[in-house]
Amino acid sequence: MEERKKIFFELFPEVFRGKEIDWKHLKHMLEPESNEIKITPNIPLVDGDHLVCSENGLALESMQANYQSQFDLLYIDPPYNTGRKFTYHDKRGGDWLGWMRERLLLAKPLLTDDAVIFVSIGDEEVHNMRFVLEEVFGKENYIGTLTWVKKKKGSHLSSTLRSITEFVLCCSINKKKTDLYGEKAYAVKAQPLAKKINSRKRLHFAKGTLRTTLMDGEYQDPQNHLLNFSNGFVVRDGLILDEVTIEGPFVWVQSKLDTELALGSTVVLSSKMGLNVHRHNQKDKYKRPLTLLSAAIGVGTYEDSHAELSRDLDEEFVFSYSKPTSLMTYLIRAATHHKPTAKILDFFAGSGSTARGVQELNLEDGGRRTFFLIQQEEPYEGERFESICDIAKLRLQKYTKNKILLWSCTEDWNHIELNPN
Repeated sequence: MEERKKIFFELFPEVFRGKEIDWKHLKHMLEPESNEIKITPNIPLVDGDHLVCSENGLALESMQANYQSQFDLLYIDPPYNTGRKFTYHDKRGGDWLGWMRERLLLAKPLLTDDAVIFVSIGDEEVHNMRFVLEEVFGKENYIGTLTWVKKKKGSHLSSTLRSITEFVLCCSINKKKTDLYGEKAYAVKAQPLAKKINSRKRLHFAKGTLRTTLMDGEYQDPQNHLLNFSNGFVVRDGLILDEVTIEGPFVWVQSKLDTELALGSTVVLSSKMGLNVHRHNQKDKYKRPLTLLSAAIGVGTYEDSHAELSRDLDEEFVFSYSKPTSLMTYLIRAATHHKPTAKILDFFAGSGSTARGVQELNLEDGGRRTFFLIQQEEPYEGERFESICDIAKLRLQKYTKNKILLWSCTEDWNHIELNPN
């Protein structure tokens, strides 16, 4: 009987509530189609954190009326196309590409005009997934492919390559509006003003505008292998008292130098006669995200995710392919660093890693980001939980002080509040 039920679930997952068949819903499905137009009920627009226990195609259709242009980031970790049967039902039929395309097309209207999209994917479908993303969001809006180090060691049983990486594909609604954040730039690090590859130019410094680390004194014939000084100068208290013109392969022209000095940038002549600049806004500058996501930048692996889940759920817990919180935090920070009130959508929520990433980032920077998770009520093969939604629900309840709206749909969408206090 259990084997038959499992097969039935693979064919008709939408008629299950947890591990049990919803006979009323099944009877409704099997009734002959009438001439009436069936209207998908809408999920009401409510602020805050959400966990929707539903087949994601149905949920995304139900969001079209009230959630258009609401989400600043879409992250998904879809089931990889490894030849196994899907537990997600595709009512329109079709292959894996068509199945993914349909859901991305439903998600697209829900995103803001500068939203970012991240998709975790394995080697089997990375090329096809990129094709679908470019088809749905435009080839011109594809940003790049990030490589995630998923394991500390590869499988020694492999007969070909030891795989330790997966991929995160990145695109946007409008690449021209995309501003991704990686990490802070050095707040006090000076940048060289001359580089060998640049064309040679002349820069003129008025009296008292060029700082230096040289000792006080008179320098008659300053020398540098890159720079030519027009004249000698006198140094007193870290300033060059004379005006001086210097020729070299500078990154700036005179007008840029004058503007930067007026804004408060400082140019310093080193003891080796090299020129370096401290930008006036250096503390506000930042670097872009790296394309290699590894322990070197604080991003964990599947082993770390296993340990986190076991800790979060107070028992030794194995949940295949759940992403570590550190990976999610890095990606969410990259897309929403400048949007501390961003809304994040994930319609393959699994154990709730995206929500944990949102929670951790909010604690880190004081943000008020919210998440909207969708997860089908897939049966879970274990005694403690009936479905994967139950895993996410417990995990989120434990770590979220704010209330979470838990949605489900029979004839209409209903919700209860988790953490109502």
